[in-house]
Formats: sequence, structure tokens, C-alpha cells
Amino acid sequence: MPRLAVLSLLILLPVFLYWIRAHNARRDAMVAGWAAQNNYAILEAKSGWFPPLGLMWSTSKYQVVVRVRIYDRAAHTIRNGWLILGSFWFGLLDANAIAIRWDAAS
Repeated sequence: MPRLAVLSLLILLPVFLYWIRAHNARRDAMVAGWAAQNNYAILEAKSGWFPPLGLMWSTSKYQVVVRVRIYDRAAHTIRNGWLILGSFWFGLLDANAIAIRWDAAS
């Protein structure tokens, strides 16, 4: 029985690591594509385990929430906000579903 457990681990661990790497690459590509399409320069992009409380109730577990700080080339300003990647039901599989919630101007 221990041989089966070791064999399963040797098979499943690389699959899991590949899935995490692909997920992160997809997230980064979606953020970069969104920024390029809107003529923004990404200064900072971070994602964590939990979204802020305001977004926790309006997003699904399939969506990825990324904190972004961008430079708007058209307006020559720096803006901060939360980027919501993916659709409510299909998550990152829907590459066209990207929404932004800007921070209130201070």
C-alpha cells in the first residue's frame, strides 16, 4: 500500500504544480491584455487568497480578484482599483469577462 501512495504522489504533484502555474500565467496574461487594450501601464498587480469584504459578496469562487495600480497614459494619472477576472460561473475560462472597480478619488 505505501508504494501506491508514493506513486500517486509522484503523479499528482506535478499535475497540481502545472495547474497552479497555468492558472497564474492565465491571470497574468488577462491583466496584461486588459492594460494594453485600455492604454494603461501596470505599476503593480497583486492577488491574495481573499478579496476585500466589499467584493467578497459580489464575486464567485471561480473569479480572481487582483489589486492593481496603473498609470493611465491618456489622463496622465495613477489610479488604484480591483480587477475582477473571469465570469461568475466560468471563472478564468471566460477571458473576455474583466471588470474594474476603481477606488474612490481622494
